[in-house]
Amino acid sequence: MSAVLEAREQSARYLQAVEPPLVRQFDLLAGAPGGVARMRELILALAVHGKLVRQDRANEPAAVLIERIRVEKHRLVSAGAVKHDRPLPAIKDTDLSSDIPIGWQWIRLGEVVSISTGKLDANAATPDGVYPFFTCSNTPLKIDRYSFDCGAVLLAGNGDFNLKRYTGKFDAYQRTYVIEPCLLDLDFLFYTLRHNIDELTKNQRGSAIPYLKLADITHLLISLPPLAEQSRIVARVDELMLLCDALEARGRLETEQHARLLGTLLGTLTGSTTPEELAANWQRVAAHFGLLLDRAEAVDSLEQTILQLAVRGLLVRQESGDEPARSLVERIREEKARTLTETQLSREQQLPPITESEVPFDVLPDWEWVRLGEVTNFTNGFAFPSAEFNFDASGVGVVKIGDIQNGAISTGGMSYVSRKFASTIRPMFAVAPGDLLIAMSGATTGKLGFNESTESFLLNQRVGRIAPILMNRHFLCLCLQTKIAENLAISSGSAIPNLSTAQIRDIVIPLPPIAEQPRIVARVTELRRLCAALRQRLAAAQTTQTHLAEALVESATA
Repeated sequence: MSAVLEAREQSARYLQAVEPPLVRQFDLLAGAPGGVARMRELILALAVHGKLVRQDRANEPAAVLIERIRVEKHRLVSAGAVKHDRPLPAIKDTDLSSDIPIGWQWIRLGEVVSISTGKLDANAATPDGVYPFFTCSNTPLKIDRYSFDCGAVLLAGNGDFNLKRYTGKFDAYQRTYVIEPCLLDLDFLFYTLRHNIDELTKNQRGSAIPYLKLADITHLLISLPPLAEQSRIVARVDELMLLCDALEARGRLETEQHARLLGTLLGTLTGSTTPEELAANWQRVAAHFGLLLDRAEAVDSLEQTILQLAVRGLLVRQESGDEPARSLVERIREEKARTLTETQLSREQQLPPITESEVPFDVLPDWEWVRLGEVTNFTNGFAFPSAEFNFDASGVGVVKIGDIQNGAISTGGMSYVSRKFASTIRPMFAVAPGDLLIAMSGATTGKLGFNESTESFLLNQRVGRIAPILMNRHFLCLCLQTKIAENLAISSGSAIPNLSTAQIRDIVIPLPPIAEQPRIVARVTELRRLCAALRQRLAAAQTTQTHLAEALVESATA
């Protein structure tokens, strides 16, 4: 029996003998992707198919219970407490989805419950037109059935179709269906509806705000056990749901502890000051990689750490014969001035000196801190008139923010302009093969992508082109992918994230000698391949675990 069941739920000891396939494999199910949610679904499936508790032949059969319910509902109709039900469709053999235990009965929901709807109250609607479930009330029960004093399951008849069980006094609004059990266990009714929610809502109407009609609910086919068995099922479901709660709590705790441990150990790597110190720290951390890298987000953290180490110059050894970055900066300034003169571009605004607060760490002796605008030419895109766009892949492609995908330019949904119109656009807005682009606004602000094709495009507004001068473009991309750029405020006070040209040019990055840059890129590429292999192995392990969990579910519900 799993340790979590022993620790979290004392009553779980006897469950092992009663339902071994379900309880003994709780840890396996919980460890699969979405495992605890699947376990909850499995528990409800077993419950409403009579496979969660043993049947007792001494219990009054459901057929007798249904007759008593019919008598009670007739009495309530005669007393004016509920409305007369419309006739429900007969149940056909083709309607039955599975076998049920002896003593159970297939029945339509409307035969064993009373269903009422709330009143229209314009003030109760939310801005999107969805009405709340109900409000608590001290008003007495009214014949108009808008106020209630009962135990019922409340179903939101529009929007997200939430279910809620409630006992007491409340007012119900329009599109809130109040489902009152007639001689049924309220909790069993609630669990039955939870299990059948997809079946219940599959015929939803409406588009902007989906909704249900009364017939969609009353026609629902459910399996009904004897009343005494309903109570036993509810007790077992409650116990197992508590175990699910315990597993979720344990999972959250493990995730938090894992994140703290991972952060501490990876922090020792980024705290290294020399490649030799990094190598020693790496050996200590590598001994625990099996424990640390057991989930995709841990591999993501490792990859980000690799990038941080790369731009600190700790992944490769420095060569004494390399030209210092200080000399490279001088050559870049000369080349930048020459480029601006030859292209007749306007002079850029002078960049401010780098302050001590902007420098997150000390660079190596032959490295320099520079602003992005010092070592690149940056261009914001052109505002193309929408009337000029076509989507038949004829003419010249225009790169929009959405075309930057997975680190490259995707032409799948690209817009085009005619070659005649393209000839009127200044060359500064051309996207050449190898150019590095950045999204400047929207949800993906800061997203980067290279033009890896041999084709040239045009640059749309809010897409920036970063053209490095005399430096490795892939190293530049590494710098922008790290958290060094977190000192950049990507919101200018508006609700939509936004980057300005000035903000991008002001980004502070470390600059190594030109000869060292490709060595760093090669090492990062090698380590990223290892991270990709780790992710593949994790995905394969998760797939296997999912298949095992599915097999367990199938065997339990067969």
